[in-house]
Amino acid sequence: MSFKCTNCRKEIEKQQGFEYQGNIFCEGCAMDILSPPKACDPWAVHSAETSLRGKDKLSTLTPLQNSIVDYIEKKGEATSEELIQNLNLTEEKLRREFAVLRHMEVLKATKKEEKILYILFQKLFTLPIPCLATITASWTENGKKGALLTILSTFSVTIILGLLTRVFLGVAHYG
Repeated sequence: MSFKCTNCRKEIEKQQGFEYQGNIFCEGCAMDILSPPKACDPWAVHSAETSLRGKDKLSTLTPLQNSIVDYIEKKGEATSEELIQNLNLTEEKLRREFAVLRHMEVLKATKKEEKILYILFQKLFTLPIPCLATITASWTENGKKGALLTILSTFSVTIILGLLTRVFLGVAHYG
C-alpha cells in the first residue's frame, strides 16, 4: 500500500514512511522535521574539522554547495532570498546546505542593516611580533642589526610554518 508524504507529496510505501503527529512523511522530510539543520553547532564544527583534516575543504563540496560558495565569492555577500531566487533553491534546501557549509567553516552569516547576509568564512590572520622585551634585549646584546634580525627571523619562521601547514595539512584560504 502506498501513501503520499504529507510534506513533499512524494509517493512512498507504508514501510518506508515515518509517522509523526498523525502524518506520514518520507525519510527526508522526517529528518527535516525531527532534526532540523542547525548552523550553530560546535560539535558539528568539531566533527567536520576532524573529518576534513588533511583535505582541501572545497574539493569535498557537492556541486550545489560549490555553486552557493561560487555565487557568494563573486558577489561578496548574498541574502537568502537572492540565493533562493538565483540558484533555484527552496528555503529548506538552502538552510540545510548552509548548515553544512557553516560547520565546515566555508560560509557564515552576518547581520548588516537589519538583513542577514551570507559571506565567506575567514579566519583571522595575525603576525606575531616579538615582544618589546625581546627586541630590547636583542638590541642591547646585538645592536640595531641584531634587533632587526630578531624581528625578521620571527616573521620568516611564521610565514614558512604557515605555508608548510597549508601544504601538508590542506588548510585552504577562502577569500
